[in-house]
Amino acid sequence: MDRATLADVATELAVSAGTLALDMQNGVSRVREKGLKDVVTEADEACERMITESIMRLFPDHSTVTEESPSRRTGSDITWYIDPIDGTVNYSRGIPVWGVSVGVAWRGRMEVGAIRLPALDETYTAVRGEGAFLNGNPINVSATPSLDDVVMASGDFNVGADEEQQNSINRLNLVMFGRVAPRIKRIKCFGAAVAESAMVASGRIEAYLMNSYHPWDVAAASLLVTEAGGKASRLDGAPFELDGSAALFSNGTIHEDLLKVLTSDSAKHH
Repeated sequence: MDRATLADVATELAVSAGTLALDMQNGVSRVREKGLKDVVTEADEACERMITESIMRLFPDHSTVTEESPSRRTGSDITWYIDPIDGTVNYSRGIPVWGVSVGVAWRGRMEVGAIRLPALDETYTAVRGEGAFLNGNPINVSATPSLDDVVMASGDFNVGADEEQQNSINRLNLVMFGRVAPRIKRIKCFGAAVAESAMVASGRIEAYLMNSYHPWDVAAASLLVTEAGGKASRLDGAPFELDGSAALFSNGTIHEDLLKVLTSDSAKHH
C-alpha cells in the first residue's frame, strides 16, 4: 500500500469535490422551481459521484463506503470512506461551516485522511505516523490542561434517521450538556462533524462530543485528531470505533476528566 499516493489522491479528490460543491452552492440561491432539499441532494450526489468514479478508475479493486449510495465491498484490504458534503444544513443556508471528507483505511485501520472546508479555504490532511497538516503546515491539538478553559463542540440536535432516534439523541445531548456546562468554558454546536474535528486537531477547541455519527463522518477526522496529538475514544473510554454510536475527540490532556463528567450520574458543581 503506497500511502503517499493514496494521500495525494484523497486530498485531490476532497479539494475537487469541494470546488464543485461551492460552484453548485452558488446556484442554490438562484433556484426557484426546485425544492432547496433537492438542490442540496443534487450537490451531495454530484460530489460523491465525482469522488467514487475517480476511485473506481484509479483503484478498481478498492472498497468504498459512502453517504449517498450503497457501499461497494470488493473484499479488498483497502476501504475508502467518503462524505461528499458534511453539514448540508449549513451548506444550504450559506453558513461556511461544511466540508468534504475522504478517508482511507487498511484492514479497518485509518491510514489516510483528507478534509476540505471549501468556504473557509482550508485543507486538512493526515497520514498515519506522519502528523496532521492544515494547508501544508503542521498542526497540533491545544495544550489546555484544565476543564475550566475547555471549549467543547457537540453534535447537533434533531439529527437521526427518524423521530425516535432524533428524540433519543436530543435527550442525550441535554443530559450531557447539563453535566458538562458547569465545568467548562463553552459548548458550541457548529453542525458539521468534519469541521468540528478539524477544530480539535488545529487547537481551536479542546473537544468534540458526538452522541451519534456515521463512519463516513469521522473516518478522516479521527485520524486527523490523533495525528495532531489528540485522543479519540468511545464514551466508556474504550478505543474509538468507526462503526460506533457515540464518541469523544479531544486534545488528550483533558480527555479522561471530560469523559468522567460527561458520563457521571450527577453533575458536580465547583
